[in-house]
Amino acid sequence: MPKRTPFVRYKLIIERLQSGRRPSLQDLQRHLEENNYPISTRGILRDIETLNANFDIEIVYVRKGNFYYIEEKSSPGLSAALAYLEMAQAADTFIETFKDLKDLSKYVAFEYQDLVKGTEHLPTLLDAMKSEGTVALWHSTFQDQEVKRYAFSPQLLKQYQGRWYAIGAVSGIDKPMAFGLDRIHRIEAIPGSPRAGRLDLSGYEDVIGVSLPEGEPVEVRFIATSLQARYLEALPLHRSQRVVARKEDGVEFSLRLIPNYELTQELLKLGDSVQVLSPPSLVGKLREILEKSLEKSKIAT
Repeated sequence: MPKRTPFVRYKLIIERLQSGRRPSLQDLQRHLEENNYPISTRGILRDIETLNANFDIEIVYVRKGNFYYIEEKSSPGLSAALAYLEMAQAADTFIETFKDLKDLSKYVAFEYQDLVKGTEHLPTLLDAMKSEGTVALWHSTFQDQEVKRYAFSPQLLKQYQGRWYAIGAVSGIDKPMAFGLDRIHRIEAIPGSPRAGRLDLSGYEDVIGVSLPEGEPVEVRFIATSLQARYLEALPLHRSQRVVARKEDGVEFSLRLIPNYELTQELLKLGDSVQVLSPPSLVGKLREILEKSLEKSKIAT
């Protein structure tokens, strides 16, 4: 199958550089050939230059050892690049494999099609983000069905559970606001709008989902059964997830984040396959929710 884009090649280079073995240029070339992406050494050097310049990833060459590695501390774009390249790879694979889209539904089952609703607003939002401008946005929440207009300056797009959210500043509100794209009814650019003041959105790196309560990140510890631990290691709850200890009856994990509604929901979904150890405030919150749920179940029966 002909490859239409360099995205898979970029991803293969990053994965080889992250493998723990520091490859030479020839090692990278061999790795790409083994994955059906033959390329010249000069082509690999161009790819490395692109990753450095366009993806904010610092790939360093060490002449003495004749190897390359990723300087992760100086590569803030690494995790975002991997997510982007995975999406691009999947899209490219579908396009190449199913040139006749009538065949797509025979072999691919997409879940919750409504979750991609709202992506038509992405161009307007991205333009406003790049120009630091403001848009007029009409939005309604699930709790309050009323459509309201906002003067919104988007700064960040974040995906959570298949839905896209635009996060930024709303005129007259000090805290960042998050709008689900699927709940946007209408959006219009405001030509000539002044550059919006930038909010500090770094806290969104320390939460699951899009709700950002006040407070600093804390260590969350929990024990998962051996089976559940395999799923969690394959699909971590958060980028800060680490294994603390492996025991006969399970695996102890730690997270460093700001506890929020989404974290609580994620832990509740895991049911009795996890035991939350700390912090005490989170343990108490989960216990309170479970006791209320049990009480309602007793009333219902």
